Amino acid sequence: MRRPRTSPINRVPRALAVLAVVASWLTLTAQPAAAAPSYTLEERAAAIASPSAVFLEFRLTGFVRDKQTGATLEAHTVALFSRCSGFVVSSDGFVVTSTHCLDPVSLLPAAASVVANDLIFAGKLTAAQKASFVDQTQQTAVFTGALATDPPITTVKA
Repeated sequence: MRRPRTSPINRVPRALAVLAVVASWLTLTAQPAAAAPSYTLEERAAAIASPSAVFLEFRLTGFVRDKQTGATLEAHTVALFSRCSGFVVSSDGFVVTSTHCLDPVSLLPAAASVVANDLIFAGKLTAAQKASFVDQTQQTAVFTGALATDPPITTVKA
């Protein structure tokens, strides 16, 4: 059996359809293999680092003691709060932060200031004497835990 003959007019739409499919395929595959990223280097760095940035709050509780005798300058504990940022460096939750956030030596001036405020409230020190008391305490005292050899108790919230 013989196929009916199609007129050239009927062939044009078919040819156009095939040409349109080939052109769209070429357009899709003609993209460069590695297109330039649509973000800046700063945006990329922020996307990588931001999820690992954390806010830390430290609470250190201890005593301000005379270096020579180990005697406490105040009978009750001194509580300090320190706030810093840090970066999570492992999936186990380890965080890197500055040492001044939780180092008893760095926090001694703040602890001495708390003791000075308590002594002023108790009438054992005047407000005018506070600065010299804090300076002297930095030279002659340490911030420790319950025992003179223990560090202050540290609680961390992230």
